[in-house]
Amino acid sequence: MTDAIESKDAIESKDAIESKDAIAIIYSLLRAATGVDFTHYKQTTLKRRIHRRMLLYKLERIEDYAQYLQNTPTEVTALYHDVLIPVTSFFRDPETFDALSSNVFPAIVKDKSPKAPIRIWIAGCSTGEEAYSIAICLLEFLAARSTNLPIQIYATDISESAIAIARSGFYTQAQVADISPERLNRFFVQVEGGYQIAKPVRELCVFARQNPIAEPPFSRMDLITCRNVPIYLGPQLQKKLLPMFHYGLRPAGFLLLGTSETVGESSELFALFDKKNKIYTKKVLSHWISMDLNASNYPLTAVNPPPVQTERLDEIEMEKEADRIVLNHYAPVGVVINTLSEIMQSP
Repeated sequence: MTDAIESKDAIESKDAIESKDAIAIIYSLLRAATGVDFTHYKQTTLKRRIHRRMLLYKLERIEDYAQYLQNTPTEVTALYHDVLIPVTSFFRDPETFDALSSNVFPAIVKDKSPKAPIRIWIAGCSTGEEAYSIAICLLEFLAARSTNLPIQIYATDISESAIAIARSGFYTQAQVADISPERLNRFFVQVEGGYQIAKPVRELCVFARQNPIAEPPFSRMDLITCRNVPIYLGPQLQKKLLPMFHYGLRPAGFLLLGTSETVGESSELFALFDKKNKIYTKKVLSHWISMDLNASNYPLTAVNPPPVQTERLDEIEMEKEADRIVLNHYAPVGVVINTLSEIMQSP
């Protein structure tokens, strides 16, 4: 009887090892094909997606699916897109947008000079609904105050296909069904098969593929939103992501998370501003917070200094020029450093 139990335990142990090895192979294939390392993402979510793909091919063992992936490159891409299924909509959680208009936007514009841009980064923008919703909300807020400030919205996602949809700004009738007729008439243009975001709104948003875990963050932001992304990340990745957001914000800048998310162990970096809507403000620290950026992952491009000019670029123009160069040529993996290799500006 004892031998039987030991034999069963040995078999289960072997199966667990083989399953672990198969998962490692799957993650390796995904990383090789897409550049995204899913090792420290929430394992339950990833395994659920994997098992759903296994059902399609009537595969019972994860080892068999790993073998199938090795022999079928198109399935690796299919799994990747399945893992990144977008879950988003226009003005999702309306109370959150009310909070932005009532409390966050007034604080942002309070001390803005007339030419200083409002800078916003939407990390994990999916197919663009979040970015456009914030742009529309901000335009409405500024119009109500008869204020005209420049707006710079940077929206990023690790899915190139999602970014392509976001850039087009086209959405079906079903996707805009919950938007008020007033907003549809003002901010959308009806086209064949649905609606497209009006050009003045699209021009406020720059969409780019970016993995915020592995690539340099944007900087000097007034607001960063990252809703329903951290819940897919394991603790290790969350600890890596939040310091990047802290670096990316201006002093007293705002961080918006999803309704089921918090800053967790990074409470030293952010103060709670609105508990119900998960809005935080950046804490100004007396010490430097290190970010885990592996320089070997990013090719360095030397930029020769411009000729001496009689007029010095002001800070805003310098920001715009750095953003333009990096986004047009190297986006999103680039930073501006000084002779001491200190980060002075990132995209």
